[in-house]
Amino acid sequence: MTVWLVAWEYFKRAFASRTLVVFGVVGVLFLIVVGCLFGAQLQSGGRVYGAEEQLGIARAASYHIAVGWGILYAVMLAMGAASRPLDDGRAQFLLSKPVRRSHVLLGQLLGVFLTALAAAAALAALASAVSLLRAHVFPGTLWLAVAVASLSLALAVALVAFFSMFLPRVVAGMLGIIIYLASFPAAIGALRDFMTGGYKEAGLQFPWYVRWGAEVYFAAAPPIAGVQLRAAELLKAQRWDVDGWLTVATAAVYVVLFFVATWALYARRDV
Repeated sequence: MTVWLVAWEYFKRAFASRTLVVFGVVGVLFLIVVGCLFGAQLQSGGRVYGAEEQLGIARAASYHIAVGWGILYAVMLAMGAASRPLDDGRAQFLLSKPVRRSHVLLGQLLGVFLTALAAAAALAALASAVSLLRAHVFPGTLWLAVAVASLSLALAVALVAFFSMFLPRVVAGMLGIIIYLASFPAAIGALRDFMTGGYKEAGLQFPWYVRWGAEVYFAAAPPIAGVQLRAAELLKAQRWDVDGWLTVATAAVYVVLFFVATWALYARRDV
């Protein structure tokens, strides 16, 4: 009960703050972009895309914008997730009740996650509304992909909250964004095969230290973008292979590990 109370208080404060104005601007820009894609007459190089292809492009663009913004929103909020109760006037409220420190931390992180997920879901709702108005189709696969990609948001929250325990907030946020961007190459299987094995057909072979370094990078990189790209495959109703399930499982393990590490550091701090 305490966890949900803290999370709900965080959720309300997040959407009553200045960040709501930022989200409003993003939403307007998103509507403009999506409105030009759903049901539009798209052509490139003299080729005119059919209605189904147009919807596919619109769904993919809407999905990646919504999830990408949700991840960046999660990074922005998670920078102060562990210390915000002491900064926004809730310290007296929290300390006046018999609550556990673990409940406070979990409530904070849950509040950040729900706020970021709500931001992504709101953009998905805008995309769905435009799709219904312009193409008379409800993009159900868009919502399925966003639901799976929520694991990316959870991983971003866990990572940045962990870094914020021993780094300045801004540095923790920047590091979270860098990791997010750096995780995109790790999500490309062809690039991994190329870097670790070389392009043998053309006689290209990387030195052993490059191959081993690439192996470490691809194996250890937190799959924030990996889950996002894997979930995007659901937009085309593609079935996952073993790598898809492995990516999701790896992300879940990372979330647990970084949360436990964050709690271990949080427990050592004085209130």
